[in-house]
Amino acid sequence: MAISPQFAETSLTGTLTSSLSTAATVGTTFTAKMNDKNTGASRTPNANTRLFSIGRGTSSYEILECTHSTASGVTTFTIVANGLPLTYSTTPLTTVSANVNAHFAGDEISVVDIATYLNIIGLKLNGTDDFSNALKYSGQAASFTGAGRTNLRSFADATARDAAIPSPQDGDKCKLVSPVAEQFYDAGTASWQTNGTVSAVNDASTTVKGIVEVATTAETLAGTDTGGTSAKLVALPSDIAKNVQNQAHVYADDSVGTDSYAITLPVTPAALAAGQRFSFKAGTANTGGATLAVNGLAATPILKFHDQALETGDIESGQIVDVEFDGTNFQMQSPVASQMSTADVTDLTDGGTTTLHTHNFSPVMGTIEPVGTTSTAGVTDRTITHSFGSTPSYIKLKFNLVGHDASTGTNVYLSSYGEATFDGSNSLLQLRWLAGANNGNSQTSEPLADDQFPSVISPATTGGAISQTIYAGSADNNSQAIRITLSLANIGTSTIDIRLTITNTAGQTNTTAYGEVSYEIYP
Repeated sequence: MAISPQFAETSLTGTLTSSLSTAATVGTTFTAKMNDKNTGASRTPNANTRLFSIGRGTSSYEILECTHSTASGVTTFTIVANGLPLTYSTTPLTTVSANVNAHFAGDEISVVDIATYLNIIGLKLNGTDDFSNALKYSGQAASFTGAGRTNLRSFADATARDAAIPSPQDGDKCKLVSPVAEQFYDAGTASWQTNGTVSAVNDASTTVKGIVEVATTAETLAGTDTGGTSAKLVALPSDIAKNVQNQAHVYADDSVGTDSYAITLPVTPAALAAGQRFSFKAGTANTGGATLAVNGLAATPILKFHDQALETGDIESGQIVDVEFDGTNFQMQSPVASQMSTADVTDLTDGGTTTLHTHNFSPVMGTIEPVGTTSTAGVTDRTITHSFGSTPSYIKLKFNLVGHDASTGTNVYLSSYGEATFDGSNSLLQLRWLAGANNGNSQTSEPLADDQFPSVISPATTGGAISQTIYAGSADNNSQAIRITLSLANIGTSTIDIRLTITNTAGQTNTTAYGEVSYEIYP
């Protein structure tokens, strides 16, 4: 089979035609005649053959790296490096002064054997020595050079890189001096990428795993999804904890200056949704119904106690107000500044909103003596002040009514007494009759047994009042009859009227009616 030129070179040998001293160094030249040791024919070394040995098997054995040229059967060698290591070593392939020897005309020169080549390859592969030319796979642009296996081909900047590698292949690598960066070529995006990044097609998403970027504190607060590298952002736990502790996404100060409160949060909600909670520091006290607008969304009513409109003073200036959206309104979760409604205030005051009055939880009690005459029938009202601030719930009256006729020069009396109540639901007096007396022409009154009650004097309730017909002279003397009616009128939140009405039924002119009424009025 054919032997490649690289392997055929191992049969190349020769004899020095000039000498070398120990002072030889890079650039020193020497000459030799080269031939094939198998055939004896004169040969010219292959242009890529660079490693030669002189004095193999002798004490002056030395390995040199040389370039060369041949003319008229004589090869001129120029030293690139001499005194190279003779065996496998971690020492780089550079001149070792102890290995530099003197050589003389007639000494043997030959191409180094395969063991030496393996030694050289080992030194380069383990990173001890350099690759003198760029390495690449077949069809791929050169990427590596320089000292050490991890070093990359270096360029001053991107312009120099593009000039040196006009047609980069996927995976090509290099270094830039300005800006300092290690880069690789990504065929997917047809661009150079800096190490530590990947192309946009490899950014993480909800369905594709890939690269993410750490969010800054400001980006976390603002709810930013994508960073400066186009990758999705991931918030640091410390920023998350800080925003939770500060309630940064749900709390803000109101600065509107009216009870149409408004706040601006770092992240604008797409829309209000049931269950959303917000907090704000009120910039002013409310003066009635109030609303809250979040980041320019619709102003939404704030209600207290689930479904009640706010009243003046429910929110104070500087108060922290917590609200939750129920799908229609904001329900106020924090206590109102005033725990008393306007209705409560009215009930506890005389209609005002600042000064409380003293409630009378004991009844108002007293006695009056309404008096009237039959000569001019009329109405006598006695106004009683109770100052409850509301309509009384219960009124009890005790009465003793007396009729007097003096038309015949004889005093005739009739008396009746009893008790009536008002239950607060209407103005009717409910009668509870006790006793009565009708003594004809006698001038005294004394109790009668129930069966002695003349029906004509029994009180009755008519139209919410107690009516009592009293006859002067005798129980059946209709010519002198008068009617006495006891009732309540003008039942109000601070006063009531106890009314005694006297009606002339037969034109009498000398009959009078009078009596005594005691009362108990309860709030």
